[in-house]
Order: sequence, then C-alpha cells, then structure tokens
Amino acid sequence: MLTKSQIQLVKSLRSKKFRQKYNQFIVEGEKAVEELLQSNFLVVEVFGTSEWETLHLHKLRQIPFTRVKNDELERLSGFEQPNKVLAIVQIPDSTFSNKVFEQPITIALDFIQDPGNLGTIIRIADWYGVNDIVCSLNCVDVFNPKVINATMGSYARVNVHYVDLEATLAPYKNRLYACVMDGEPVYNIKQVNNPIIIIGNEGKGVSDEIIALSANKISIPRRGGAESLNAGVATAVIVDNLARILP
Repeated sequence: MLTKSQIQLVKSLRSKKFRQKYNQFIVEGEKAVEELLQSNFLVVEVFGTSEWETLHLHKLRQIPFTRVKNDELERLSGFEQPNKVLAIVQIPDSTFSNKVFEQPITIALDFIQDPGNLGTIIRIADWYGVNDIVCSLNCVDVFNPKVINATMGSYARVNVHYVDLEATLAPYKNRLYACVMDGEPVYNIKQVNNPIIIIGNEGKGVSDEIIALSANKISIPRRGGAESLNAGVATAVIVDNLARILP
C-alpha cells in the first residue's frame, strides 16, 4: 500500500525544481521500465501492479518494490491510462567533455522547448548510433517525464549534456551544420567529417549567434506548402542524409 510520503514524492518529481532537489526522476510504462532495468541507472524504487510483478519481479534483484492497485497507480501516474509500473530513479552524475565531438555525428540542440521533440530526437540519435546530444542551457529538461516517455527507452543509451552552447561550439566552426530555412540543400552535400548538426527552437529556429558561428548552413528542400517541419522530423532527415556520406 502506498504511503502519503511516497505519493507526494512521485508527484513532486514532475517538477524540475524537485527533480533537482532530490536528484531523482520518474520512469513510467512497461517498455521504459524494461529498458531501465537493463541499464546502469540506479533505481531507487519500483511501483507496479500484481500483474507486472508476476512477470518481472525476478528482474528487480535488490531494488525495493511496492505492489500497487490500479487505482493507486492512477494517483501516481502522469498517463491518462496508467501502464502497470512506475519507477523512481537516481539522476546520474554527468561530466561534460569535448570528447563527445569525436563521434562520427553529434547533435546539438538550441532552445528546444517541447518535451515530445526532445524525446523524439533522443530516440532518433539512438537509432543512428549517436551516443551524445549537446543542449543549450535553455532546452527542456531531459528528465521531464514527457521527455522520458517520448524516448521509448532510448534515454538509457543516449547521454544528454547541457552547456553554454555558443562557447562550447566555438572551436568547431568548420564542423557546424546549422539547419536553417535558406541554407544549402542537404542533398547537395557530398562529404562530411564528424559533423555537428544544430537543430533550433520550434518557433524561432537556430539563434542568430549560433548561425553566425556556423561555417555551414543547410536546409531540407521544401516541395509542398507546409510552413516548416517538426524539429524531430528535421533531425531525422538531416542525420540520415549526412550519415550516408560519412567517410
């Protein structure tokens, strides 16, 4: 049975303020928790239904487990239809190093605000083997429950770093590929070496400061009447095209 303090803690972790205070975040849903239990994250506690317990209890090892009823899980969950299990997880220590730019492709995000977009981009990075994403300090929090949910488990394999983006990218001017509306069509690019792909804010795009810093401005040619592409879709198109022409 849930205690009042457990309920208060889980609900508080929906706020960035309390995630930072307790250094914890929540993971919900069978798929996301399944990925969690196979990762190196430190799981503080798991709350699950008896149905979930029957199938997965052996995977918990020494992790504290609380059996909950469906109506209790509904009180904890941020989902409209709670999905059998929820976990409290320790936020791992993260030290940024410029070594992340040694990978074949790096994704840099400039003021991405929508949790669904960040989650989708993390999932795309995971698909293409991009291990690290570099975010400006004003991007949405990677441990926001909506971000974690949108990654479909990829949060466990992709590192997300928050940095002063302009200062961090400055030494790599020639490797920067800023995605803008009027840039060189991505299909015209014939070869790249360790590109750093920059995706901008959903409404404003890449900031003027970062555009000025970038030696390369690229775009996705528009053939129809849509005003713009979703940030996640744009990331997938750009990463796919540049990945094809890596040495």
